[in-house]
Amino acid sequence: FNSYPQRGEGGERYPAYICRRMAHFAKIGLAAWPSVFSGKCSMRSLDALYRGFDRIGPTMSKVLLVTNHLWRPELRILDESCEVGDGADEAFNYLFGARGGGDGVRKRRLKVLFDHLASQDVEPRLKPMAAWVAARTRARFPSVPAGAISDALTIYDLQVQLCEWRKFR
Repeated sequence: FNSYPQRGEGGERYPAYICRRMAHFAKIGLAAWPSVFSGKCSMRSLDALYRGFDRIGPTMSKVLLVTNHLWRPELRILDESCEVGDGADEAFNYLFGARGGGDGVRKRRLKVLFDHLASQDVEPRLKPMAAWVAARTRARFPSVPAGAISDALTIYDLQVQLCEWRKFR
């Protein structure tokens, strides 16, 4: 969701727009809570639930999934895969010479790239740097469960970097 009001929702209508937006997220949270609380959920089941709501696509689903993963790391929701929004298309175009292809293609590209980076010492300074950053992050944000902050590159870290790359290239 964009925090900017849609056409006709500005000015004195803006507070009502924000209230409707927050109510929508509350409905999504209430729908997800039983399965997240019980631990009987997976990335696939939560993604399907989230995308069943109006205006929730791969990018917003990813945001919600990462939030669940960070606060319930023991569920290991994103250990094997992660949603990848179209924000990664420019990075994939640069790395693979191809863009687009839909959700499934982006997920496969992410997995191929992650497996490549995880399978070899592409950069020997990456592992100690990741561990250093993780330790500092845990110290800075003690309310985030320590298990949510990995000492190594994770697949969801990589997808965030791919999506954000376009802002810094």
